[in-house]
Amino acid sequence: MRGHVPDYNKRQYLRFFIVNRLKNRVVFAKSPLPFLLKIRPIPLIFLNIHIILIILIKHIMGYLFTLSRQNSEKSRTISTNQKDDQHG
Repeated sequence: MRGHVPDYNKRQYLRFFIVNRLKNRVVFAKSPLPFLLKIRPIPLIFLNIHIILIILIKHIMGYLFTLSRQNSEKSRTISTNQKDDQHG
């Protein structure tokens, strides 16, 4: 992905993705099962995985960010405590 993607591009991309997904779902609902399995759109599956990965990465990054912030706060309190001890 390129650097910064403007919001409207993201929105268009998401809309396009959702519409396609719905179209495919409708087609699948109408078609018989064996036929459905033969023409399953592989790119869409990859797209799903791609989006799931993005969401997971966002969550993980958020989690790591909060963890690091908590740790920095802890270390800050520890360092201030040590200073207090030294001044005694």
